[in-house]
Amino acid sequence: MKIAIVTGASSGMGREFVLQLSGYVQVDEIWVIARRADALENLKGEVSVPVRPISMDLLDMESFDRFQSLLEEEKPDIKLLVNAAGFGKFGAYHKVSLADDARMIDLNCKALVLMTRLCLPYMASGSHILQLDSLSAFQPVPYITTYGATKSFVLSYSRAMNRELKPRGIRMMAMNPGWVKTEFFNHAFQTNGDGEVQYFDRLYEAKDVVRTGLRDLYKTKKDYSIHGFPVKAQVLLVKLLPHKLVMNIWINQQKKAKNAPADSAAPAKKPPKQNKGGSILDFLPLVNVALDLLNDLRLKLRVDHLKLHLTMAADDPCDLAVNYGRACAALASLEPQLSRFFVIKNKDLNVQ
Repeated sequence: MKIAIVTGASSGMGREFVLQLSGYVQVDEIWVIARRADALENLKGEVSVPVRPISMDLLDMESFDRFQSLLEEEKPDIKLLVNAAGFGKFGAYHKVSLADDARMIDLNCKALVLMTRLCLPYMASGSHILQLDSLSAFQPVPYITTYGATKSFVLSYSRAMNRELKPRGIRMMAMNPGWVKTEFFNHAFQTNGDGEVQYFDRLYEAKDVVRTGLRDLYKTKKDYSIHGFPVKAQVLLVKLLPHKLVMNIWINQQKKAKNAPADSAAPAKKPPKQNKGGSILDFLPLVNVALDLLNDLRLKLRVDHLKLHLTMAADDPCDLAVNYGRACAALASLEPQLSRFFVIKNKDLNVQ
């Protein structure tokens, strides 16, 4: 029997995977896993493929023993595994309980690895594994500290395992969305309240993010998937910039949002922006990041010696005189602009 398995299937991204996966993989049954049995039962009438609800607490080790016994009994052909279960709490470290820190590590890392390892013996060439990850995997994120660290683990684990599984013909991919409008988002902010994490520029719709993830899993050879141009650009920036600088920019964004007037400081209360692609609004967050970056870099970059010599030549003396004047004016306006962002010890600028 060919099956797909989705953890965290009772709501949010996991539920959306259940609704969409039949468009990419043909299976006889979908095994849906979560703690809320009633929510899993509701999925039966929403998809055309038979659904088998499995009420399972992924924080309980005995649940994995029972699931292993089920696999040994059924011996299914697992065509797709989606690990979408996850847990997060945002805010300063001292506001997050020790129990919640442990839950994030156990569910986001330990349970994901255990579920993957249990399923792999029942997967063959052509099978796929999608690990739900996060944009926070690419950078250290103050005030999302433990959650972000668990997602860095998921990204590293997924990419390394994808390479190990290549000889078996099994693909594993991490999916790294930005902010997504789900129940998870609301739960994560319960600890934060009106605290440290205040800035987020947009909420993506789960159905759009899942569609991108499934497409990348089946149509490309990527080992991680990113939805939305602004998120892709942010990932590129954090790869290029020192992480110390990235963290400073993040903290400054949160401070600005927290100190903003009450009527504009709570983007979570606004309807989420719809990402249609190609809109000038998609570039506004990048402009803000660029401005913050320039502000942080200001007078921190030092140049020991700057030399710029322009040699002018022309057949017509009149043209030469006009161009010489233009070049001198250009250098005169360039020099103070360079001095705004660089400490230049020695300057040698002239036009000949």
